[in-house]
This record gives sequence, structure tokens and C-alpha cells, in this order.
Amino acid sequence: MSFDAKHLYELLPVLYRLRDAGQGEPLKALIAVIAEQAGVLEENLDQLYDDLFIETSADWVVPYIGDLIGYRLLHGVTPKISSRRAEVANTIRYRRRKGTAYVLGLLARDVTGWPARTVEFFHLLGQTQHMKHIRAGNPRCPDLHNWQAAEEMDTAFDETTRTVDVRRIASGRGRYNIPNVGIFVWRLRPYPIAKGTPRKIADHTFTFDPLGRDIRLFNSAAQAEDIAQMVEPQNVPAALSRRRLFDELEARRQATASSKPVPIPAYFGASPPFTIYKNGVKIPVDQIQICNLSDWTFPDAVKQYSVAPLDLNSSTVGFPIQVAVDVEMGRMAFATAVDVPVEVDFVYGFSGDYGAGPYARRTYVHNPAAVHVPTNTIAAALTTVGASSGIVEIDDSHTYTGDITLILSADQTITFQAADRTRPCIDGKIHINTAPRSAVVLDGLFIGQGIEIVGRDDCTVTIADCSAHTVTWTATGGGRLTLDHSITGELMVDEEVAVSAQDSVIDAGDATLLAIAKTATLPCGQVDLARCTVIGGVEARETVLIENSILTGKARFARRQSGCVRFSDLPAGSETPRQYQCTSLLPVFTGTSYSRAAYLQLYKTCPVEIREGANDGSEMGVFHDLFQPQRKSNLETRLDEYLKVGLEAAVIFEN
Repeated sequence: MSFDAKHLYELLPVLYRLRDAGQGEPLKALIAVIAEQAGVLEENLDQLYDDLFIETSADWVVPYIGDLIGYRLLHGVTPKISSRRAEVANTIRYRRRKGTAYVLGLLARDVTGWPARTVEFFHLLGQTQHMKHIRAGNPRCPDLHNWQAAEEMDTAFDETTRTVDVRRIASGRGRYNIPNVGIFVWRLRPYPIAKGTPRKIADHTFTFDPLGRDIRLFNSAAQAEDIAQMVEPQNVPAALSRRRLFDELEARRQATASSKPVPIPAYFGASPPFTIYKNGVKIPVDQIQICNLSDWTFPDAVKQYSVAPLDLNSSTVGFPIQVAVDVEMGRMAFATAVDVPVEVDFVYGFSGDYGAGPYARRTYVHNPAAVHVPTNTIAAALTTVGASSGIVEIDDSHTYTGDITLILSADQTITFQAADRTRPCIDGKIHINTAPRSAVVLDGLFIGQGIEIVGRDDCTVTIADCSAHTVTWTATGGGRLTLDHSITGELMVDEEVAVSAQDSVIDAGDATLLAIAKTATLPCGQVDLARCTVIGGVEARETVLIENSILTGKARFARRQSGCVRFSDLPAGSETPRQYQCTSLLPVFTGTSYSRAAYLQLYKTCPVEIREGANDGSEMGVFHDLFQPQRKSNLETRLDEYLKVGLEAAVIFEN
């Protein structure tokens, strides 16, 4: 601000300032008020100038700038599913090149927020070639020796030629025809873990997952701004391929052995897909071997490379191999037994910000008064908090072994949370001993053995952005259990506890098992669900509201005179309060194991009544707020405007 009070006051003659000082500076106070209002006016003038440009305008101005260039507002557009500002900014640029694969890819990214690749299927048609237009890269028969062609079959990068398919691409059945264009999109997101603790299986074998599960590693997918016309596997958030990484490291070592320039890396550049630290020291990329570790067999500790590969009598150079890595199973094996700390940076894939994960959490609040771990041990941090209300915060993504006990005092509130963008793992169980009018908040924790709550006191337990094996709450004097954006196993809680869950998964493992109840034979108390996926049945006393949810097992409520179940899917034969716009269809999931990246993602053959059956047209279940049907619909609307006449396009989910 150029018109500050000091500047304006110093513009006055010294005589007036001296007189003002002698009278208690009333003039200076008046100047301060004038300067404040001048600053407001100056700021408003600056914003009016900024509002002339789409890059700097206020959000409310964006639709008006769009009107000037004929921008059509999409139905149901929200900031969560598209960037209206990006679309308006790029509208003229896109219209000048409308109909090209380059623009369709950029358009898909702007409208949906998903990485995309455009494939013109007429380029992949096998046909008799004219002598004046030879297409050497389009042979009728594929090379069966080419591993890449086999691996990319039926993906966005498939270049194998096909015979014509006359079925319409919009129906989801036909692809390879002259007017067909496919927009491949990647729905799964990459989540990077920094300095995580791998799970030790034996003296020299580990899993990247801290709980010992086999998980696929993902590419971090650093994508340039205008890369839509040249999207390659390394530019998308997809599961990593053993063969691609193997070939890159082999070419790297071979070039070094032959004293040739190292090829430009596709994966192991500035941001490698994973990094392994041994006793705090990063293992060089040249000492990593990519292989299949399904049987935990370690390759040779020293690998030989010919200086001149085409010369049978050439000398060789040996490269030491410290560790073998299987990116498709998330495993690693060292050449020798490891007795020092091992840490890993890696990326896993998931549908969205649910459960414990290294993302910016809505519920996280930085508090300078928090007691930090690992500056203190968890036990020491809880001792520091004592009987007072306080916050214990874990600042890294390490694994902490052993059970943790939170002993509450009356009127005490304890928040046990992870720092933002971290995913610490508790390889044990969290025990909570309640007290009258006490409260516990668990936020951002990956809890391997579940949560156990005991005590006969009225207590509030909130589980936000957590992953936990099971949650049990035995006999109480009342209380409330709240789940928010969390993933848990079955909930076994006393009938005096009110259960409320939103945007969460409660997974008993099978639809025939009970997911929410008091015991295997007794019902719990009140259960309310919003945008949840429940794998298993529900036995409860009553509910006020269940909406936009999927229940794979039968739900039985003792009191059915009040409450409502709306826009949800639950099996026929469920005994619930009155239902409104509900279905009794069988949901189809891409994966039902939590170790899979597409865990509980609705598969493309899932009935449309479930995929678009929520009250706002989104999908039922935990991933409702991803608004995937709206994203797809908006892109299809835009394609009508940007496609060439005679062409037909379809949106194809790649993962």
C-alpha cells in the first residue's frame, strides 16, 4: 500500500506536525483513518485491474469472462471435478486446434482432472497399403518376440493393428473403426511415502508395505504442462512394470560398461519411482536389480556386462547388486542379511483421499503446543500430556511397533494425530480407557491391529482419515463413535454407543459376516451412515438416516417406525425403516482386498443404478465425493463441441 499513514503524515509541513504533537496527535489519528480507507480503495482498484485477466481474476468473474468468448457452463461443475478457470483460459487456444488428438487430451485433463491420452483407432487398422504411402510401423501381424507389444495389449499404449470393428465405440463394445477416437483416463491417484519403514520378513527380505502386504508400486507421474500429445507410460499414475524398469537399468549399466553415454532415463531420473536407504545412505540406482521375487530368490550379487556386447571374446565388467526389487509385488531382497535400519521412498495408488495416507487432510490443524514424535517416544509424549487435554503428533511415516494405551481422565480431550502429508504406521493395537465426558481424536494413523475401547463412561471417539483393522467398544455408560474418511474392519460396539460414519469403509471381509453389531449374535445401538461402503451386514437397534451408501450384507434394525434409508443399495430382505429411491442390486467392485489399488472401486459393469444412484447423480458408496459420473458426463459434453464432424469418441477408464 503506497498511501500508508506514516507516508501521508510526513507530507504535512513540519509546523502542523509540531502543533499536532503538542495537542496529543489528533491530526495523526485522522490521517491514519484516511490512510486506511485509501488503502481499501487502492486494493479495490488493483483487484479491478486483475479482474480483466483470467489468470488473476476473482472466482466470481470467471463466468463473465467465459460469456465474452462463448464458453458454455457444464452441468454440475464443482471445483472438485474440474478447473473452470483453466477451461476459460484455454478455450480460444483449444478452438483454434479443435479436433486434434492433442487438444482432446488437454481438454480431458482440464474438464475431469484425470490424466488422459487420446488414441485415434483408425491408425491401428490393418489394411492394404498403397505403394505411395507405406506405413512400416503398421504391420498386419504383430511381432511375437516383442514383449512391449504383449504387455501393452488392450491398453492406451497398444499399437498392435486390428481388423475393423463395426460396433459403435459409444456403446463400450467396439473400438477399431475409422471414425472412432478413445479418450483413455487414469482414475487412480499416486500417493508418495517418504522415509517409510519396510516390513522385515526375514534377515534379508522386506516388503515396502509396513504391514507385510504385497502391494503394487506406482509411478509418481510428474507430467509437464503440455504433454497431452506425447503421453507415455512414465507420464501417467499407473502401476509400475517390472520389464520397463528392468530394461532401463540394464541399459544404464551396459552403457557404463561400454563407456558410452547413459541413455536418458524415463523413470530413474530426478524423481525415481522408489528409493531405498540402508542405514540412512541411499543405495545407488546402478546397484538395484529389478526382478520377480514371488519366490524370494535373490539374483547374482555381481552381474557381468560385456564391454563390447557383439564380441564374444570381449572382456566383462562386474556391477555389484545390493538389492533386488519386485515393483509388481512390493518386495525387496538384499544380497546379505541386513542388521541396520532400512527406509524406503515409494508411491502407492488409491482412488482418493480416504483412510490413512500422505495427503493434505481436511481435519489436520497445526498446533504449536503439540508434543512431537519421534522427538519423544509415543509413551513419553503421552506421559507429557498426562491428565490434561493435549495433542500428540507423529512427524514422519515410520512404523512404530507395540500396543499404545490412552488412559483418559474426566473431561480430558486427547488428539493423537499424524503430521500433514505423512502416514505413520502403528504396528499394534490402540487401547483407549474411557473416562466421564472425555474425548479422543485419532487422525491420519495407519493402525495395523485395530482399536479397542473399554470403560463404562460417556466418551466420544472420533476416527478421521485413519485405517484400522477392527474397532471394538465393550460395555459402556454411553458414548459416540464417529468415523470420517476412514477405512476399518468390522465395528463391534455396545448398544449404548451411537455410531456415525461418513465417507468411510467398514469391511468385515465378506457379505455374509456382520460388519456393524455388538457381537456376532447381538445388535448394537444407533447407526447412521452417509456415503459409506459396508462389506457385511448390520445388526442395530435403530437408525436416523442412511444415505448414498452401499451395504453388501443384510441390514436389520429393531426399531423401524422412525428413520429413513435413502438413495442406497442394500440386499433384498433387509429390515429397515422406510426406504426412498433405494436399490437391491449386486454391486461389482474392481477389487475387494485392501492391498489392491482399486480397492472397492465400482467396476464398469456395476449396475448404473449404483454408479449413478446417489441423490446428486454421483455414485453410491465411499467414493461418492469423487464425482466420477459427473466428470465423465462433462467430458462427453465437451467432446461434442471439439470433435471433428463424423468422428465418435468414448471415455475409457484405464484403471
